[in-house]
Amino acid sequence: MSDTVLKLHIAYTVIPTTFIKRDLRPSERGISPKTGQLITRPWVEERLHNKAAALKLISDRTTIPVPKLIACGKDDEGLAYLEIERIFGIVGQDVGKECHMPEEQVYNNGGPCDVCVEIAKANAKRFVTTMVRPKSLYKEELRADAGLIEIRCFCSLTS
Repeated sequence: MSDTVLKLHIAYTVIPTTFIKRDLRPSERGISPKTGQLITRPWVEERLHNKAAALKLISDRTTIPVPKLIACGKDDEGLAYLEIERIFGIVGQDVGKECHMPEEQVYNNGGPCDVCVEIAKANAKRFVTTMVRPKSLYKEELRADAGLIEIRCFCSLTS
């Protein structure tokens, strides 16, 4: 079983063990209101190859856990794609939507949970300061705006 979600320029397919990002088929593309032509994104293949290279770099040179790269290239229809290992967990943007603690430790009776957001922020910061900073050549920037946790790592390969 798989679920495919179409976005403006890319399709996401989730299957039991992997996650696939791919270019849209012509039948899935929108029409430009200005030109009346199919919307194209000529750099999709390059972007997917860059993501694959970034995953490999992070996996090879750091202790940061990243999904395993399964494949990257063109499929039987000639569409660019990237297939990676599926990792289960809570998506960062969903952390605060509800309490994710075990039933006996729930912080509220449903709805948004600020405690879970604060725990997630603290866990992300602890991971960066104890795992990323000491073991790599990275500078990190931790943002936690509106309940979304984003860790940006800037790599210096010259050191």
